[in-house]
Amino acid sequence: PPHTIIVNEIMYAPPSSEPEWIELYNNSASTVDLKDWKLSNKSSSTKYLISNQHVFLNPQQFILVTKDVARLGNVYTAIPAVILEIPTLPTFHFTNSNDAVAVFDSRNAPMDSVLYSSTWGGTNNRSLERLEPDGSSQSQSNWGTSVNPIRSTPGTKNSLTSKDFDLVVQ
Repeated sequence: PPHTIIVNEIMYAPPSSEPEWIELYNNSASTVDLKDWKLSNKSSSTKYLISNQHVFLNPQQFILVTKDVARLGNVYTAIPAVILEIPTLPTFHFTNSNDAVAVFDSRNAPMDSVLYSSTWGGTNNRSLERLEPDGSSQSQSNWGTSVNPIRSTPGTKNSLTSKDFDLVVQ
């Protein structure tokens, strides 16, 4: 894969009861320590620290990053992923028309970035999902609006991602 840790899902325009959040995914065969990794958007020159503690992300594991873990927990009763809170994130960190999410490793090297537009999806209180982890972060065709009944897939495989097995009964 082109990057070890990728941006996999973005809730940039949630309902008012839900905080914005980003889902990262370990798209490698190795465990990655997210200590001193950072996150940023297009409109801010600030890079926000994901964690100053050791946070190990196993292969094919998800992690969510949000400003408000408590509010997120009020919306989703069971998220099968680690959730990290970044209290310093501005309340409206991501713009709803177009913005970017960039992830930097502990050396400040860019690991993944997505420059998205609302035309890519993620509107109407639904998340913007990546279709294929190995696909391009910069390609609109690799992103779309979640079709999951709960509007998103925090901590689980995206609703738009190809199934591991696609069985047809004949």
